[in-house]
Amino acid sequence: TNPASDLELKLPATIGTANQVLRNSSTAGTLEFGGPLAFFVKLNSGQAMADNTWVKIEWDNEDIDTDNAFDSSTNYRFTVPANKGGIYWFNSHIRIDNGNGAIRNAYLRFYKNGSGFSPYVYSDEFESHNRYQVIMDSSMLMNLNAGDYIEVYALSDTSAGSLTCNNGQSWFQGYKLGG
Repeated sequence: TNPASDLELKLPATIGTANQVLRNSSTAGTLEFGGPLAFFVKLNSGQAMADNTWVKIEWDNEDIDTDNAFDSSTNYRFTVPANKGGIYWFNSHIRIDNGNGAIRNAYLRFYKNGSGFSPYVYSDEFESHNRYQVIMDSSMLMNLNAGDYIEVYALSDTSAGSLTCNNGQSWFQGYKLGG
């Protein structure tokens, strides 16, 4: 006998909406409608940064959050929803400004569950050529479980003046690739 010929699937009781696809649900033998889990967040305004200190970027403006998985009001992080564990792709792009042209170095790092997860994914040492701004970009694949959370931290060192994470050129985005 062919086990595939004995397979039964239960269809959803409702009709899906635009941009949804029929997919396996978390219950064996049933299907559900859903779209890709994705988010895109940015800053409403520039964020002041302490000198030479790891600072969590406070993403407070959600453009896309398909599963309400991004907290843009208190923790500023993405949390994997229940039954949505799997492989995720993340990207963060950050611009740090200093009006004195005194940025000496800068780093960008993903944190998983409160601890530095990735190596210093970008660093640039320019002791002899200080900068007015630094642009950093990093992407990473992660295998995550329900309840895991991801945050973005940055560190920059200046010899004079203040540091600001620029709201016009900084963002954090991610989506689920698969189970």
